Amino acid sequence: MTLPVMAEWQPVKGGMMTKWGTELKADAVWQEYPRPQMERGDWTNLNGLWDYSVTPKAEQTPAQWTGQILVPFCPESSLSGVGRLIEPTEALWYKRPLPALVKGKRTLLNFEAVDYTTTVWVNGERIGSHTGGFTPFSFDITPALKESGNELVIRVDDATQALQLHGKQKLKNEGIWYTRVTGIWQTVWLENVSERFIQDLDFTTDI
Repeated sequence: MTLPVMAEWQPVKGGMMTKWGTELKADAVWQEYPRPQMERGDWTNLNGLWDYSVTPKAEQTPAQWTGQILVPFCPESSLSGVGRLIEPTEALWYKRPLPALVKGKRTLLNFEAVDYTTTVWVNGERIGSHTGGFTPFSFDITPALKESGNELVIRVDDATQALQLHGKQKLKNEGIWYTRVTGIWQTVWLENVSERFIQDLDFTTDI
């Protein structure tokens, strides 16, 4: 299942673009099931247009939402529709609606990767946080969901060159030119599971 996208989107002009970028549709971004194992039929792809805002780090919530960003592309990229660097003194915010609570099921909110420190709220309730830019993480958001009118808000902080893995990313390019990455850069998705479900697999061989 994919939630509908009802807005106009355009990539930022001026960057390098492949044929896949020029053919991209905002309502059909990375539609494949994101996890190779434990595939479940009852899932919702949250990729698409979200509201976003960039605020000073000290600001607790955005006073207003700047525009829309195409998830899962980072704001620095052309395909995000934003094309803006996020500074270490700033916080990146995301917002979007969520589907209704499914009675008798647990709803898991999954992130394949977000760079770097992520804090999640559902309907104003703080769900949790995660630090790290390369690993998947998830939250059980069932207790915070309502039968209608659900809202997801995410804050991302990324110092880029602080005490964290940053690869080729630098605040000031030198030696190699590599655009910084901030925020969501992999698929975001929901899955509804039973009260008892398989969470992980561990294989042990006799070799």
